[in-house]
Amino acid sequence: MSRKKKRCLKKQIIIKRSLLNIYKCGSIKGKKSTRGKRGPRGRRGPRGFRGYQGSQGIQGVTGATGPTGPYEGGSGSTGFTGATGATGVTGATGETGTAGLDGATGTTGETGATGLTGATGVGVTGATGDTGAAGLDGATGATGLTGATGLTGATGVGVTGATGETGPAGLDGATGTTGETGSTGSTGATGPTGDISIIEIIPTVYRYFYFPPTDLDLSSSVTIHAGGFSDDDGNSVTEFAGLGTNSFNNLFINGLVQPSNSYSVSPGMLFFPAQSGTIFAGTPIIIETVQFNVQV
Repeated sequence: MSRKKKRCLKKQIIIKRSLLNIYKCGSIKGKKSTRGKRGPRGRRGPRGFRGYQGSQGIQGVTGATGPTGPYEGGSGSTGFTGATGATGVTGATGETGTAGLDGATGTTGETGATGLTGATGVGVTGATGDTGAAGLDGATGATGLTGATGLTGATGVGVTGATGETGPAGLDGATGTTGETGSTGSTGATGPTGDISIIEIIPTVYRYFYFPPTDLDLSSSVTIHAGGFSDDDGNSVTEFAGLGTNSFNNLFINGLVQPSNSYSVSPGMLFFPAQSGTIFAGTPIIIETVQFNVQV
């Protein structure tokens, strides 16, 4: 008796089992190949979006305490203070301390004055008269000064009773979930612009005049000191006023304004660097300075 051969898939063989000619499909097992080298690690993919925080799960039942480990861990955070333990038994009363030394005896007060002697009774000689009435008691003398208080004796030392045992610490409460950070508030509105109509700029003009008595040869540098100039009122000056960062000045020679690089003015002098030209005697030299001040 035999069975028909099965049609097997590719890469399979027909295996003849026993003498009954039963055929079965089986795969050919080849030799075990060696493990290939581990390929290089791929690049790390981009970080995924952070998921939403899940709801807090129900607190599980507290597990049984595990055995004590071989190493002592660091101190945990201090738990909540447990309920106050019962008051311990009062300790036995300590022995009475040694009595303090007796204080020094106070000074004896002064003796009071002796009372007046009572008047002697007058009796007729003969039978013994009745005893006369006792004389009045003399007045009580003033009380003497109180003696100084003696030193206090040493306090007796009693043994303090043992402190009662501390009650067990309460269980730590579960830590609450941290709340989300609030959104940033919107920017406040811009404040109103200040009123500039009340700002006033006031110019002040200073003029100084000089007439050279001799020709000034500018082929070499020339310095004219401020003391040689006079102001608008014809008064001599010691320095040029109004110079600074909030002012400007002009130089006029014979009525013509001069370029700024042909001279320099400081509070004490007018300076001409070496240049071509001559300023003839009697030619008017005028310095005009305009200073600005702000008034609110």
